[in-house]
Amino acid sequence: MASAYLDGRYTMAEIAAEFGVHYSTVSRAVAKCKT
Repeated sequence: MASAYLDGRYTMAEIAAEFGVHYSTVSRAVAKCKT
């Protein structure tokens, strides 16, 4: 999830839709990966 967003290939909304989760779940995954 995080790598797809950080690479700039997909938006958080697109990733959330693909995985069937809320965009805030994607946001937390990205934040966790950045640290």
